[in-house]
Amino acid sequence: MKVTQVISQTMEKWPDQMAVVEKNIRWTYARLGQESRLLQARLRDTELDKRDRVVVWLKNGSQYIATYLALLEVDAVVVAIHPDSAISDVLRTIEHAGAAGIVTTSNLWERNRDALEKSRLRFAMLPQTTLSVSRSIQMSRSLDGLAQIVYTSGTTGTPKGVMLSHDNLVTNTRSILARLSLSPSDSVVATLPFAFAYGNSVLLTHLFTGAKIVIEGNLMYAHCIVESMKKEGVTGFSGVASNYAFLLRQSGFNEINLPSVRYFTSAGGPMPQGLLGKVRECFPASDFHVMYGQTEATARLTMLAPKDLDRKHGSAGRTVPGVSIKILDETGEPVPPGKSGEIAVAGANIMQGYWLDPTATERRIKNGILHTGDLGYSDEEGYLFITGRSSEMIKSGGFRVNPEEIEEVLRDQDGVSDAGVAGVADDLLGEVIVAGVVVQAARESLEKRLLAHCASHLSPYKRPQAIYLLAGVPRSANGKILRLALRERLESLHRQNTLDGIGSSR
Repeated sequence: MKVTQVISQTMEKWPDQMAVVEKNIRWTYARLGQESRLLQARLRDTELDKRDRVVVWLKNGSQYIATYLALLEVDAVVVAIHPDSAISDVLRTIEHAGAAGIVTTSNLWERNRDALEKSRLRFAMLPQTTLSVSRSIQMSRSLDGLAQIVYTSGTTGTPKGVMLSHDNLVTNTRSILARLSLSPSDSVVATLPFAFAYGNSVLLTHLFTGAKIVIEGNLMYAHCIVESMKKEGVTGFSGVASNYAFLLRQSGFNEINLPSVRYFTSAGGPMPQGLLGKVRECFPASDFHVMYGQTEATARLTMLAPKDLDRKHGSAGRTVPGVSIKILDETGEPVPPGKSGEIAVAGANIMQGYWLDPTATERRIKNGILHTGDLGYSDEEGYLFITGRSSEMIKSGGFRVNPEEIEEVLRDQDGVSDAGVAGVADDLLGEVIVAGVVVQAARESLEKRLLAHCASHLSPYKRPQAIYLLAGVPRSANGKILRLALRERLESLHRQNTLDGIGSSR
């Protein structure tokens, strides 16, 4: 079944139910359906072929939701990217996905028009017009049933396109709903980017059930989020750990009475127990669901029920319906309860593979089983406990960032002979990005120049918070960066933080 078939049933059943609230925009499910059909007509006028990829470069909002549904209904493949993405990221995605078109704002188009017109796009759909760009080169055909490609940074330095089918999305959304039990009387304030798996999951769970989605895109205005929650009678909030930490520190989240909030969810990285305790203390009558998943598994793999938070302290919970988990040793054999190993999962929510990367797909999916790269163990009752990550990815504020991409940008600067990047533990973001560089000659203005270079070449969430001088980047005999040694060195420098400008380990 297609995603849009399920949501069309919602629209027919609850046409007058409020679907989207965004500033002065208030769309019922009937209105959302109308707006989506208008966009479908415009898309068909572009002579879009079935399974053509289309990039969606929009912020969270009513237009994003209508566009997403329109593309899926005409059997196109959604390739959503973060609204703050640098143009270099956008162009790389267009090229790799072989996108036929892009849907974006007039401002973003005009600001980046020269670069976008040189890409392989065939058309650009703006709010008031559709532009013919050029004739795109024929690329590989999408797999049957493919609905969405979600780009997530890989460990090789090149982002990978996770292929999610309609069946993946419908199955996993229904599995999550079996645990959350949402209804048309529910509502959520949406702060997580719809372009990523967690935000996309929050979007679909609410559209499937006829619930209300309140758009509040900028977490920096934390007081606005809390005000919206109170004004709209929001019943749920979903976020990564850093979202909760920020709200507690900046918004008076813990002081304002929000009696309508009945549940919270957290995913996208570990939820520190101290932070979880503070949220529960502030909202003792609200349920808190701890969740674990991967983009490659559509969204959720396990959920810890509120009733088990104290009994299974620190657990990621049990599998959602339709998912099975095994813990494997280094030989690929299952291990008994209590013993740690790699988390391997199976189910109808497992991705179709990585777009145009069969080698990486074969490494991650073996005999229909997804090897997550995460480490953990299960107890005698089947509750999962995550002990670490075999991946080198940095998880900062809910984003997964590849250090190699940042290292390449830093090494591109004159005077930089080597660079290493690591995630350093941070109470607010989980990890902050810190870089170390080896330079030919120290210069007073180097830090500012390197930070400015990163700002012009990297999306905001990929930029280092600090850059330190290193005598050398620790490497193995074959030249690979020793990530653990690098992280320990940068953690020490960042913790000391006693020098102005660029720190130095010399």
